[in-house]
Amino acid sequence: MNDLANPPKPERQRKPDWIRVKAPTSKGYGETRQLMRDLNLNTVCEEAACPNIGECWTKKHATVMILGDVCTRACAFCNVKTGMPRAVDPLEPEHVATAAAKMGLEHIVITSSTGTTCRTAGQGSSSR
Repeated sequence: MNDLANPPKPERQRKPDWIRVKAPTSKGYGETRQLMRDLNLNTVCEEAACPNIGECWTKKHATVMILGDVCTRACAFCNVKTGMPRAVDPLEPEHVATAAAKMGLEHIVITSSTGTTCRTAGQGSSSR
């Protein structure tokens, strides 16, 4: 029999430990997560499945995504849901301000999943 027909497969190398992200379990992470739930806020951290969410939320850092959790674009690199946006929450600006205050932030990062291409109904929301 010819051994060249079935060459041995190279041994599969494991990824180094430092590349693996551990599930977030800190108190700060839990508090940040609960605050976002209580205020009905969306974050890029969750919607885009950011692997650094545990590290950031432990430090009470979060990027708030205004105007909902659905994007009209379908970027291949992004995990944010794609589809038609739902109604804008009129209390969202106040909820974002409340979150920033409760987290003790001097500034907050805010983004919108659809940018400025859509949702003209939400234009006033970002300015508030």
